[in-house]
Formats: sequence, structure tokens, C-alpha cells
Amino acid sequence: MLERETNKGVGNDSVEGIMFNLNEAVIMTGQFVQQDQVEQNKVNRLGSWYKPWFYQHVRTFLDKGETVEYVPTLDFHQRHNKGCFWLTPLWAPWADHPVSRYLLGWAFPFNYQLLKYVKEAILGNENPGDIFLTQDFIIPIHTLKDGIKLSAKLTDIWPIWMVPTKLHFDDRYKLATKPRSGNCMYVDLGVYGLALNHNYQGHEATLRGFEKFTMDNGGYQALYAETYMSREEFNKMFEPEVIYEKVRDRLPLCKEGFPHVYQKVCRSGRNKGIIPSETE
Repeated sequence: MLERETNKGVGNDSVEGIMFNLNEAVIMTGQFVQQDQVEQNKVNRLGSWYKPWFYQHVRTFLDKGETVEYVPTLDFHQRHNKGCFWLTPLWAPWADHPVSRYLLGWAFPFNYQLLKYVKEAILGNENPGDIFLTQDFIIPIHTLKDGIKLSAKLTDIWPIWMVPTKLHFDDRYKLATKPRSGNCMYVDLGVYGLALNHNYQGHEATLRGFEKFTMDNGGYQALYAETYMSREEFNKMFEPEVIYEKVRDRLPLCKEGFPHVYQKVCRSGRNKGIIPSETE
């Protein structure tokens, strides 16, 4: 259904999916409408202080079935903010209580670092560390089913976010290792939460498994998160020599003034504040 709705030529301005387990998901489609088209009795202001986290609201449609709502544009844009997707309950499980909603509902979304600080101040420094993942993988839409199964096997984290994204490739640049024709539809597979499955292999082994799957299927890893890829693997995934390296070569003093993007996102650079040399 996600693939069908994504590939519609007309009719959908947005498509999104939330996978709650291996067998249950809710697929949402959206179309922008004018004010005079709105059915006022179906308006849902998601950002109101008393509203449940968005993913909780979405989960109810597993029982309700297909439904139409009218959501103000700003509320739609910020739909995942208040609950930080489904991470706020990890740091502030009290935030869902009616009293908390009444007193602090207007204050959400709390700053993510602040949420961690509050939890540590109350419960002590219980750092989930190795079992905590916040990763996004951009994979071809036809590999989504396999990607979900891999995530279930490696982490058993639920829900999983699924958002289609279209990557545009310029035909002037022929990619040697991953040839593509025209534009291809991808899906952002978002895995956020605590990996509590009994066969969890650890942070590094788990992310390496995700990275290998992504690379083998011609996908991309979101670089705001961590990466265990080597420089060679990074170059294979993103092929920076196509455009990025040419720009660095052309700009005066660029290499002297700015580290390579890999140097900024690799594990050693991210965790220790150390920028590896160009040769590492």
C-alpha cells in the first residue's frame, strides 16, 4: 500500500507509514485543501496540549480503520515534535499523565538533552548507551520489506518510521559503482529507541548490519547519526569523487580550512572530538 500510494502520479501531497510490529502498520496519505473545503467536525489540531503523542493517535486506526481528518498545516508539520516521535516516553514517562498534560502540555516538545538531564537528575545516571539507537537509512522502496525484517531481527525496536523520499540524480554524472537510470523512489526507514531483544549483538555489530544492508541495496545512511563505515565504504556509498571532491579541489583553501565530511561523521571523530587525518 505504501508503494502504491507513493507512486501515484497525482492525488497525494504526502505519504507516511508507521510500522507497529511485523504484521501491523498504518499508512497515511495527505492532500492540501483550501479553507472552504474543510469539514469542521473532522478537524484535528494535533498540537493542542491535551492531544496524545502523534504515534499514539495513529495506533488507534488499527482498530478504527480508514478515517479522514483535517489537520492544520502547522500541526501537521510539527506532528512528531511533542513526543519526539516515540522517544519522549523513554526519558519522561510521566509526561503522558493527565496532570502532566494539564500543567506542562503547552511546554512540549522539551529539548531532548533537557529530557535526558531530568531523567538522570531523578533516577541517576542510567545511561542506556549501547542499546539506544537513533538511525535513519534511505533504501530503495522495493527493499522496504526486507529492511523491516532486518530491523526486527537486529533490534526489535517498534514503532518504525517509513517516509518516501525521491532522490534526483543528474544524468551528467555517471555513478560507477551504483548505476541508476533516471530518478528512483526511496524510503527513509527510521529506527529510534531501545534494542531490548534477547539476541541483540551490540551497538557496533547492529549498525554494521544496517550499513551493509543499505550499501548492498544502493541506499544511503543519514549522516546526522553515527557511522562505523570505513573511508572506503563511505566512498562506495556516497561516491564523493563525483561532485564533492571536485568542489573541494576547486575552492581555494577548502581542504586547509574544512575537514572532509567523512572526518566529521566517522565514529572516532564523533565520539572523541578528534578529526582524523585525510589518510585515515
